[in-house]
This record gives sequence, structure tokens and C-alpha cells, in this order.
Amino acid sequence: MCVFFIATRVSAQTVNWANTQKEHIVNAHIGAAYGVIYGVGYGYKTAGKRPLIAKGSFSVPSGNQLLDDFSTQYGLEMPVLQMNHMLATAGVQGIYRRFQNNLVTANNFGAAMFVSLGLYKSRWFAAAEAGFDKAIVTRFQHSPSYKDEFPLVKDGWYEPATGGNFNCGLRGGFSFKQNDLTLRVGSIMTEDFKSRPVLPFYLQLGYNYRITRGMKY
Repeated sequence: MCVFFIATRVSAQTVNWANTQKEHIVNAHIGAAYGVIYGVGYGYKTAGKRPLIAKGSFSVPSGNQLLDDFSTQYGLEMPVLQMNHMLATAGVQGIYRRFQNNLVTANNFGAAMFVSLGLYKSRWFAAAEAGFDKAIVTRFQHSPSYKDEFPLVKDGWYEPATGGNFNCGLRGGFSFKQNDLTLRVGSIMTEDFKSRPVLPFYLQLGYNYRITRGMKY
């Protein structure tokens, strides 16, 4: 169950920080991390010397039951260091994830931190990224069939944290008019640095539509 919890953070939005306008950003993405994952997102990006983006997203893995498993992310990202076109960013996210099968339904709250460093131009950008995702607390609701086999099992919230993963990789994209085509690819490793997931990488293709009309600057 922890595998699903950690996997779905790949849905984070990717933006081109060379665009200095205040804007709304609508996002759609498809990715691979322990399976195929689809998602949508929204971000609000401020302008000025200290821009930041507040963003949220919703993602589901491919499968027959649409809402058996899903993940939501919500957080902030902002530049922390800039030198000409080189830019470093940092961000934090809160995460809520749900997993269900014939044995258990699990609801998890977690958090993620991430940083990036790269080159941003008006038409394109490329950056290295690294992050850490932690599943902090999980509520388990076991099915009647599971309780028949294991009558001593307890439902409820479980601590301590159930697992965490590090990720590192690359992000990039091309920008034209109000559109961005983005790509993220990288490697995943568990927090003990001793093991790797069955599919030890992530891949995400994204599309952003940026809305600036009617906004005040």
C-alpha cells in the first residue's frame, strides 16, 4: 500500500519561470510511476521580483474503478536564487492519497519537498530536480473478508510514518504563445537507500495553458 502512496507525487506541475506575467495555469498530464497515471491541475502564478506559484492537482492511475485510487497535491513553489537565466526554485506540497482493493481501504496524508536548478528562457527551459516524498499517517479500513481471516486486525489511524522516497531527475519544456509542453523524467529510490521500486523511474508529459487576459498587473 505504501508503494501507491509514494508513487503518485509525479503529478506535480512544471512551469516556465522565464514568463514574468501574473497568470492562471491550467494543466493536464499523463505519467508513469508504478503504472500509468492521469491528472489535471491548476496554478496561480504571481509576478514581480518575488514570484511564486500556488498549485493543486488531482491524479488517478489507469484502471477499471476510477476513484478507488487517487491522489491530490497542493502546495507552493518559488524561486530562491537567480543569476541571469539560471534559476533555483524550492517548493513544498501537502498530499492526500487513497488506495482501495478487496482487502483494505487506506487513506493517507503526506508531504513532499523539492528543489530544482536550471536554465529558463522565454521559449524553452531545462532543469535538474530532486525531492523527497513522505507518507506520514494512514487510516486503514479492512474489508469483512480480511477480518474473517484475521479477526484481530484493527481499523484506524496508524503511525509512525509508513514510508518515503527520494527522486532525482530532469524537467524541461517548450513554450509558445500561451502554451507549455513539459517533460519530467527521473529515478526513484526508497528512503533507506537500500532498495528501489519495481519500476524505479518516473516519467511525465504535461500541457499548460496560461491565462493572462483580464488580469491586472
